[in-house]
Amino acid sequence: MGWRFLRNLLFSGLVLAVITLLVRLDLPYTKSITDYIYYVLTTDFDPQVILQTIGSGW
Repeated sequence: MGWRFLRNLLFSGLVLAVITLLVRLDLPYTKSITDYIYYVLTTDFDPQVILQTIGSGW
């Protein structure tokens, strides 16, 4: 159980480091990636739509 937590912690830290690096580099080809990350993180997500679709049997 402890190894799983450490592995997940390492993975989430790595993802955070990559996102931070992309934002800090501010290169022209990373602009679209950072815009997409901002969009995904700031979009209001409503899980009810997915739950209704699953509940209706597709």
